[in-house]
Amino acid sequence: MLLALLAAAFLSGIWAGSLIPIPGTVLLPAAALFAVAGWRAGPAKRRGFLSGVALCLGLLRAPQPLSQPLPGDLAYWRGQSVTLQGAISAEPEIGDRGGTYRMATRSVVVNGVTRNVAGVLLVHTARSVQLEYGETVQVAGRLEAASSRGGGAFATGVQAQMVFPRIRDLGRTDMGWLGWIVPLRQKIERAIDAWLPEPEAALLIAITLGAKSTQLGDLTPVLISTGLIHVIAISGIKVALVAGTIYQLARRLGRLFLNLLVGLAALALYVLLTGATASGERSALMWALVFVAAYLGRPTVALVSLGVAAALMVAVEPTLMWDTGFLMSVTGTLAIVAFSGPLISRLRLLPAPWREAFCVSLAAQAGTMPVALAGFHTASVISPFANALVLPLLPALIVLGFLLAAVSSISPLAAAVGAVAYTLLHVMVVISREISMLPGVFRGVSLHPVTSLGYYAVVAALGLLPFDALDGLRLESGWVINASSHSLSDLGWCSPPPRSLCLPM
Repeated sequence: MLLALLAAAFLSGIWAGSLIPIPGTVLLPAAALFAVAGWRAGPAKRRGFLSGVALCLGLLRAPQPLSQPLPGDLAYWRGQSVTLQGAISAEPEIGDRGGTYRMATRSVVVNGVTRNVAGVLLVHTARSVQLEYGETVQVAGRLEAASSRGGGAFATGVQAQMVFPRIRDLGRTDMGWLGWIVPLRQKIERAIDAWLPEPEAALLIAITLGAKSTQLGDLTPVLISTGLIHVIAISGIKVALVAGTIYQLARRLGRLFLNLLVGLAALALYVLLTGATASGERSALMWALVFVAAYLGRPTVALVSLGVAAALMVAVEPTLMWDTGFLMSVTGTLAIVAFSGPLISRLRLLPAPWREAFCVSLAAQAGTMPVALAGFHTASVISPFANALVLPLLPALIVLGFLLAAVSSISPLAAAVGAVAYTLLHVMVVISREISMLPGVFRGVSLHPVTSLGYYAVVAALGLLPFDALDGLRLESGWVINASSHSLSDLGWCSPPPRSLCLPM
């Protein structure tokens, strides 16, 4: 459980460092002293010293307040009328009220003077504006601070925004060796859309590849009220389903190294196709560790993999500590691993596969409840029951989505696959709408940070209870360490980080 301990110490350092900045001139010597002491100490004390090193590194990597941005930063020009040039760096969000584009800026023109500037800009346009991923554009208007609400992973790392600016399309830009991903995704979307009516086509695209809630029209409030909105996001559950299937198929190849290469390549392709979301990356990273462990012939403890994956992602982007989607993904997976097995063993009266779906949903909702309440101030009381009915359909729908895209040019096969997919999707739509009409399924609530602390303290303490059936999970110090570290991360999210951040390298 050494990796779990180090991950917990590093995450704790990130959170503590955001509250109490400590200069690197203090942290680096301290980390060196801990490392030397750990090298000389015996096995019993070495864990403590190595944890001290991880804590110092977390404190060093924590986001720090930045009193004044530099002219090379996009945030420096907020509040001024400027002309910016850059490239559309992500697939756009298109809704009823217009489009939102994520733009990687390269230069700014102020009073006729051109300067190099780096940053991420959100551009809000009318629906009549049509821009594509990879295009170089020039936008002119007033630069404003990015909204702190909404946007999700799409708005992560954004320094500023422009609302209805003047836009000039300068043509496509070479997006590098990954430039083929978006056209491939668009081809899959067109194939599904050609063989299914709405809203089933939009729902299958969302389930297979992920989508923005605005693309589902009037089906969005139905999914929100029933707690099923996660089916359109690339959540940890969906990546786990795909990764598990890939893992089982790759084992048939016979050779361990070939299994590893095929599994990692297929998993990476799926994450890229689905937009490389924070939850998708986290789940894929954890499964990558599972693949590597299988190749090395060593059993993998899921909690350790989760802790290492979360720590690595936060090390790359410390502000993820305050990203609602990332926290819900981590805490949800943590709760699923820890509690779904015991719940399944105790609810034997429910038939499979609805028993597994209900227990997975119940465990995930219990783990994510404080984060969801603090972030959205709403809760769906019917969510576990709705998920128990719908989740068993997800694996089949994901496979049918890719299969329909693959055979779309062969009409007889595409028609047969489309008919099966439509039946399952229509059942899902009908179930969701009927459940959403029940009274009191969606309620507004608020949560105090102290309540979150008590809640997660109880959850961490439950790891010490003597459950009998734990599906190979050992509830020793590693469970408590992981639960405590993620609880600390969630509490840190309740107090937002400074508005302007600089990340020490």
